[in-house]
Amino acid sequence: MKWLPIALLLVVSPVSTAVSGTFLEDFSDGDLYEWDIYGFPRQVDLDEILKIERGRLVVDTRIKKRELPDIVSKGGTLELSVGGEENWDSYTLSLRVRFQEFPMGWPASAFAVTVRKRWHRVEDLLESDSQIMSIYLEMQWVLVSTNPPGDPPGQAVNRQDLRFEDLRRPIKPRRWLPIEIVAEKDSFKFSFDDNVIAQYEDETAVPGTVCFDISTGLLIHLDDIKITGPDIPNIGVPHSVDNRARLAATWGSIKSLAGR
Repeated sequence: MKWLPIALLLVVSPVSTAVSGTFLEDFSDGDLYEWDIYGFPRQVDLDEILKIERGRLVVDTRIKKRELPDIVSKGGTLELSVGGEENWDSYTLSLRVRFQEFPMGWPASAFAVTVRKRWHRVEDLLESDSQIMSIYLEMQWVLVSTNPPGDPPGQAVNRQDLRFEDLRRPIKPRRWLPIEIVAEKDSFKFSFDDNVIAQYEDETAVPGTVCFDISTGLLIHLDDIKITGPDIPNIGVPHSVDNRARLAATWGSIKSLAGR
């Protein structure tokens, strides 16, 4: 019976790590079922704005000549919705983005990545608390800000930013750029293209989900979205790393030991 303590340890180990999970979106499944999509103009077919091509998401908010003057704004939001986001208070988000095209003369043209976003109602309005990285493409400016909780909601707080002269390299079209955001409890670290943009603590930060905001006039590619942390569901990860598979393998080992 000397094998019993070892067997019990093997069983407990996978179970203890089961609370930590990974959400992976590489768009290989060809759909956007896990995402709430809103803000894009109703007059335009979403299939013209959001396309999955060659295993990446293509977001095209450029306004075509045939759409003028009826459509003057074409931006919108993708917000992750898989359940349980109200408990996501510690996770790391990483992704790759490629700006295929962004127009000159549009200084407010931006792509924003938001973490720890949570909606709440203030009287008859829906407001959100969040931590945001905004990339202003023409201005070559990356800004990290906070929408703090409050009733009425507080004004956005500028955490830190980098201007073009401080970026590691210019933001140019047709180049894959990495983004990583570590949001652990009240501690945050934002990195863009290997530049650490901001590090700070926010004791008012709330649990919440991940979303992307794309303004009008852009052609953007997104890929390899990965979120890891406690309470993150295992979605899109290979079955070989499923804890249930590990548990089954462990029980197989125990049976072998018991038969000796």
